[in-house]
Amino acid sequence: MNTSRRLDAVGRMLKNNSPTILSGVAVAGVITTVVLAVRATPEVMRARTITKVGKTDMSDPQQELDDLTIAEEIKVAWRSYLPAAVSGTATIACIIGANQVGLKRNAALLGVYTLADTAFREYKDEVVKQLGDNKEQKIRDEITKKQMEERPVSAQTVIVTAGGDQLCYDSLTGR
Repeated sequence: MNTSRRLDAVGRMLKNNSPTILSGVAVAGVITTVVLAVRATPEVMRARTITKVGKTDMSDPQQELDDLTIAEEIKVAWRSYLPAAVSGTATIACIIGANQVGLKRNAALLGVYTLADTAFREYKDEVVKQLGDNKEQKIRDEITKKQMEERPVSAQTVIVTAGGDQLCYDSLTGR
């Protein structure tokens, strides 16, 4: 039972942090892909040289080595670069996965925000209907006054714009 709870906790932790984990794996994947490709390059270059020499008539010492066709290049290099290609593919999958999880979470947050916004608007409309515009405005003014008292005006919170000497309070930013 205790092990089951631990596994559940680990599963929740992995699920909650999956975008960060996938992003970290993607970063490691980029580095791994580069290292694997760099390590494979000398091996591929040797194999290309051997293949070119086998293709060329060596009786003429002045003759340059023939270039390989695209098919020959692939045939020579694919085995050496396969680990880098697999690593690159896994890295791309991690990036896409992290993005998909982020998109789903953003969509869920947007849905919750929309529900909360709709509920607030309905509540506000009903308050205006029950109390009238003047009383509702008075309540909003009192809330703003209370917020300003809790966060007094300082030079850091005042943004000076061109013209005018009227202070306005933005309740969202506290400035």
